[in-house]
Amino acid sequence: MPKPAHFESRAQYTCTTGPGEAAPATGHFVAFSRASCLGLDDVTAGEVVHYADGRKSVIEYGSSSALGISGLNAIRLDGKVTEGLGKGQAAHRTLAILDPSSTTKCFVRMPASSSAPRKVQLEIRSV
Repeated sequence: MPKPAHFESRAQYTCTTGPGEAAPATGHFVAFSRASCLGLDDVTAGEVVHYADGRKSVIEYGSSSALGISGLNAIRLDGKVTEGLGKGQAAHRTLAILDPSSTTKCFVRMPASSSAPRKVQLEIRSV
């Protein structure tokens, strides 16, 4: 019987706040799955983003999609800001991992300390 999987990560973001303006933010991402790895089926995920000015956004992700080509795997989580800055707005988190051993069916089997190159992008937009 598969064991539940749990994944946590922290991200450093640079937020575009206006033309030529940017501010730092940090994100704490948590995901759970009843399967033995975090894939695209049956995933519960959320993120809390803390902005440099002290405000925060709480995001719940409800759907996902993936694309894998020759060791490059891109996973997109779609959700909504449920609390704080941007409440009610759509949120999209894209994770790109360059790792031939990882697959989009099990995109978070590798440990967070893996040296596989990865990039995370978070977008919060008005709906």
